[in-house]
Amino acid sequence: MEKELKKIFNACNPNLAAEENYYTDCRVARGGDVLARKVKKKLEFEEKGFLCYLFTGHIGSGKSSELLHLVSVLKQDTNFLPVYVDIKDYIDFENANLDEIFLAMAVEVADVLQTELKVRLKNNYFEEKFAEIKNFFLAKRKVTKLEVDVFGVGKAEIQEIKQNDEAKRKLFEAINQDTKSLLDELNLFIKEATLKLLQQESQYAKLVIIVDSLEKIKKLGAQKEELASQTELFIGNNTKLRGIEAHTIYTVPLALYRSTSGPNLLQYYGECLVLPMVKIFQRGNFDKPFKEGCKAFTEILKKRLEEIPLETAFETEALELLIKYSGGNLRIMMRFIQEAVMSTDVLPITVNIARKSIQPTVRTYASSINETFWAKLAALDVSADQQINNGDLDSWVMLENLTIMEYVNGEETENLDDIWYAVNPVVRETGKFIAAKEFLVNAKVSNDVKQ
Repeated sequence: MEKELKKIFNACNPNLAAEENYYTDCRVARGGDVLARKVKKKLEFEEKGFLCYLFTGHIGSGKSSELLHLVSVLKQDTNFLPVYVDIKDYIDFENANLDEIFLAMAVEVADVLQTELKVRLKNNYFEEKFAEIKNFFLAKRKVTKLEVDVFGVGKAEIQEIKQNDEAKRKLFEAINQDTKSLLDELNLFIKEATLKLLQQESQYAKLVIIVDSLEKIKKLGAQKEELASQTELFIGNNTKLRGIEAHTIYTVPLALYRSTSGPNLLQYYGECLVLPMVKIFQRGNFDKPFKEGCKAFTEILKKRLEEIPLETAFETEALELLIKYSGGNLRIMMRFIQEAVMSTDVLPITVNIARKSIQPTVRTYASSINETFWAKLAALDVSADQQINNGDLDSWVMLENLTIMEYVNGEETENLDDIWYAVNPVVRETGKFIAAKEFLVNAKVSNDVKQ
């Protein structure tokens, strides 16, 4: 039994994006087309210039899994070579700057060409810059033969710069001394890489650079607030982010896109692809399951657990409860399952154990939600249209921390505006939410009686 429990625990790691063999198409329950199909088609249709996409969704909604699926699709079916850059490997989210993002792009382009096509691009600019800080790394440890050598330095060592303040300071001092910008040098390098692609006997002719985790940046440069930093990055620096001479995709915070800055992002970047939650209950009716969404989550778990049947791992009622209270957020459900595994020594996981696994999250939200938010949450829950106030900073905060979740009805409705919102199912279990909702309902009844 311990072996099976350990297998379930590791298969449900909430911090790892799904591998390609675990990927499940949830388009019906997300209310729209899948990212890979849409981007692939537009890339193939585009004949001039470079596309620049924004991609957004809730934390844990599966953005990285969708992006990695896009990488797989592009590699298999197109002449576009995808370069996936997970920016968390290169920058400190609490102390980021734009040039670090461009530097990460250059490193990953060089790495992909070397590992995928066995093409090693020399670049005097980047090699000179890294040579100036090389001793900071070699003094600590020797680069192993297994590491990819990029610009004369191990790739793993370049990623360590984010934790090495002295090396970072010296590197960017050297970069800032130049008359040409790092963006200019990056574009020269991309042109060189594209030329190499055309010279190779391979299927690839163009680059697509996919930058993940940008939405997690908390502080950019001198900006002090998270929203100010995100606004500065995506709006203040839009010409630079759009200035990459390759097709690009950037992840952007959902709260910023749903804020009053949304139309600006639309004007600067064009369409923003949104990944809603997987809809597992009906709009305005938390107790009415949406079968396609529940089926999608069940399929995801089947793939992850592999040889362990779901009926062996979970009581039926327990699995239904875990899916329902995830709110359609895969990472949340995985966290619940890991918590349940820690609370039992036998399988299947019972409904009581499943409820226990949800309790710590309920406690967290109960003690952390701002007191002024409860009335707004109650109002959302009883509203007929299930909408939030886009001009309300509180709503942006609650979107960002998953107190409120976003869904799309898609083909189920004829309305062009098919986005709706719901209170996180876990928040619905808190005493303060229940009290706020009762107060609101009673006040409405009293007012109706008076009238």
